[in-house]
Amino acid sequence: MSFWEKGYLATGLAVLVAGSGYFAIVWKQSLALGSLAPPNWILFSAYLVVLMALSGVSFLLLGRAEARSDDGPEVGDFDERDRLIRMKSLSATSHVLSLGVYVPLVWFLFHQSGDLLFHSLIGGLVLAEATMCFLHVFNYNRAY
Repeated sequence: MSFWEKGYLATGLAVLVAGSGYFAIVWKQSLALGSLAPPNWILFSAYLVVLMALSGVSFLLLGRAEARSDDGPEVGDFDERDRLIRMKSLSATSHVLSLGVYVPLVWFLFHQSGDLLFHSLIGGLVLAEATMCFLHVFNYNRAY
């Protein structure tokens, strides 16, 4: 596996872990309240910090592991194959992101709940980011 492939896999897993944690806490808060929990800055900030920490630590560890092995190109080299894979992955991800934004907006028209809109948009963004990372890994394995 290349450095970028491992990095995208680690980031995709970090997005899923942080997103699952966010929604598990919202679920518990909603059960305690008896209705959908309102969004709050502390939970959202904690989600972002956990996501950045997991992604950052995984890239640091991968960079150290790659730097120890001197049998390939420099750590983080980005060649034409990487550019093609990135372009293909981002083009498909844009459709998932659009769906993840438009569906919550339609739900908002029917339910008129800003809380539902906020949490649904976070879910759409988590889904789009994880899709992007895993599409990168998928396209690397297709050997373009």
